[in-house]
Amino acid sequence: MRLLSSDEGIEDVIARLRAAAPPPESPKPVNLGALRLSRCDARGIPNHYQVREIIRDGARETKAVSAVTSTVNAYMKVRSDEKSVGSLPTLMVLCGPPRTGKTVALSFAVAAVEASALYVTTYQLADYPRMTRSYEDSPWNRLRQVDVLAIDELHADETVIPRVKSLIYERWDNGRCTLLGGNLTVSVFMERYLCDPALRRRVAEEYEGGRLSHLEFAVTVKELG
Repeated sequence: MRLLSSDEGIEDVIARLRAAAPPPESPKPVNLGALRLSRCDARGIPNHYQVREIIRDGARETKAVSAVTSTVNAYMKVRSDEKSVGSLPTLMVLCGPPRTGKTVALSFAVAAVEASALYVTTYQLADYPRMTRSYEDSPWNRLRQVDVLAIDELHADETVIPRVKSLIYERWDNGRCTLLGGNLTVSVFMERYLCDPALRRRVAEEYEGGRLSHLEFAVTVKELG
């Protein structure tokens, strides 16, 4: 094959070779459903086929999904802002009767968020060791440090209330996003979990009559049903 003739320079050869080369392949579109599904096991999302199908196919815009999505998006916006000097402490609470979409909304958010995330229930929290030989690598420390943590079934096991309260306050102080869900009313949640007068007052001032409310996109209480 002729590479260089007497009347062409090296730049001409490079241009000729580039013209003869096949065009670069276009990047394949990302399958977001498959990506979300691939994260489920590592992030602790329930292995229920209906939950996994929604994660794969996409969640419809329910009240619960809308509330959780807007909260996580606000948290991630501040977190990804190069001008921000820290994270925005975020607390999202879904209260309401069964079959109002709380578990689906929490699971979908954990699977979709582009950050470290974890889903747990109060049943699982009862078995988490608080201390190990290497605390930094302990499962409990992961709950404290993960960017987005969803704690579901708040109504199920009252013995872990101190643990949930500890996570709420530690994660708030560390600028993390904590998502909570349970079959209880807002008043019961406030009584059990928000005993700190300052934080409780801030939530109470923003919550009125079961409507969605925000405190600088940081504290959100949503009563479903």
